[in-house]
Amino acid sequence: MKKEIRVLGIPVYTVQETETRSQTPSSSTANPPAWLLDLKGSSSATKESALSVSAYFRGISLLSSSVASLPIKVFQRGTDDRRTPARNHAVHRLLSRRPNSYMTSYVWRQLMMVNAIGEGNAYSIIIRNRNYEPIELLPVAPADMEVIFEEKTRTKVFRWRGYEGFLGDEDVLHIVGLGFDGVKGKSLVSVMRRALGVSSSADQLAESFFDNHANLGGYLKVPGKLDDTAYTRLRESWTNRYAGPSKTGSTAILEGGTEYQKLGITFQEGQFSEIRSFQVIDIARFLGIQPHLLFSNQRDSRANIEHQGIEFVTFTLQPWVANFEEEINYKLFSEIESQRYYAEFELNGLLRGDSSARGEYYQKLFSVGALSPNDINALENRDSFEGGDQRFVQGAYVPLDMIRDFYAQKTKDKDEKTNPTPID
Repeated sequence: MKKEIRVLGIPVYTVQETETRSQTPSSSTANPPAWLLDLKGSSSATKESALSVSAYFRGISLLSSSVASLPIKVFQRGTDDRRTPARNHAVHRLLSRRPNSYMTSYVWRQLMMVNAIGEGNAYSIIIRNRNYEPIELLPVAPADMEVIFEEKTRTKVFRWRGYEGFLGDEDVLHIVGLGFDGVKGKSLVSVMRRALGVSSSADQLAESFFDNHANLGGYLKVPGKLDDTAYTRLRESWTNRYAGPSKTGSTAILEGGTEYQKLGITFQEGQFSEIRSFQVIDIARFLGIQPHLLFSNQRDSRANIEHQGIEFVTFTLQPWVANFEEEINYKLFSEIESQRYYAEFELNGLLRGDSSARGEYYQKLFSVGALSPNDINALENRDSFEGGDQRFVQGAYVPLDMIRDFYAQKTKDKDEKTNPTPID
């Protein structure tokens, strides 16, 4: 009966072997390697392992930095529903300049997005002054905050680790991700753990392939029994001569009737590149991001990529922006203030398209009086100029209820010009 021994971790079969040698347990679904156990373990290990997957890291970085870089402003509604920037409002200073003493607005929003996406929840404690105006937003790690839903009052309260007592709903800015109860979001990392595990598996396989040059995968077949000394000598000799990426392509010289039998498949035969490409697409699907934004090798035309960029803003960023805006407007403005003030992210700059499309768009709105020259300059991030607030309309446009009188007067004017009235 054939018994298995190993050389360089490769099975070696002999005809007359009767002695059982110690073996290193192989990895399988029943006995997974340690790095895969990390992905299936605690939430902290999962978060660290997830960030080691390049597609996931790129996706989280892209989403968080995109929201963090958007301009956010506070506006005041006028009596005629026209809005004006409220740059001196406390909330505007808080959101666009410095949410707290140690963070810029960009860093704070980026951190909130990272927690909202990865953990499903992002928290910031609202610090107020004596006038109940918000003066600081202090972010809290999701692991340090517990959300409790009070059934009787149907309100949320928060328990912050290290703080005695509870925080009311009005004291915590809570960005809730996708969930099942509207109270707390679901961790995206836990949802996509299997996809992240497959990506990590592919990375580990690639690392092992290049470290040991797995194209030599196979076993050595010897005609007789190997004692421990011969076994050790053969293993060390094979390792020193042929193992490792620096010795790729070396020619093996076998003697004494030893035969090399190929075992396994190459990267090309196993379609490992295709598997890794698919995992990028799968992670992009979870994050709601077009694959080309994660540097996928899919081929897209330039026109398609431009439209996909607009889709990214509309279908990926806009929902997160709306989530932030609603929570900010509800928690940072008093009930009286909310009737006049509101905060809003500006997405117009990301939706502008190319210069030709923007010019045509502005021309149409300018010709109907919807935009003034200064409005267009503001959208293009250019300086305004004196007299640029005046709006214009095309002179040929006439209200429908006046069209008959208009053309009657136009015909009369034409007749008078052709047949002027004699002067006595």
